[in-house]
Amino acid sequence: MDLPVLGEDGPHCTLSPAALEQRLQDWRAVMERALRSEQARDGVTVADYPHEPALRARIDTLIAAEGECCAFLRFDIEERDEFLRLTLHHPPEFNLLAVR
Repeated sequence: MDLPVLGEDGPHCTLSPAALEQRLQDWRAVMERALRSEQARDGVTVADYPHEPALRARIDTLIAAEGECCAFLRFDIEERDEFLRLTLHHPPEFNLLAVR
C-alpha cells in the first residue's frame, strides 16, 4: 500500500517496499486489538488498546522501529486504568485508519 507520506517531497519513510509492507502488517496486527480508533483531527490519530503488558511491549517495539525510518511521526502513550491510549501525530495527509 502506498501512503501519501512516502513521496520524495516532504516527510517520507525510508523503508524498502518489502520492509514497509511487513511493518504495515505488524501495525495491522496491533490495530486489530484496538478497542476504538479514530482520526480525531488533521494530523492526529488516537487508538485505545487493552491494558496488557505483552501488547504494550509490542507497541513500544513498533514505536522504536518507526523512530528509525519515520522520524516525522510522534507517538504518545497514556496509561489509563482501563486502557492504553496511543496518540499518533503525523502529516495531515496520512490516514492511519486506511492502513487497516
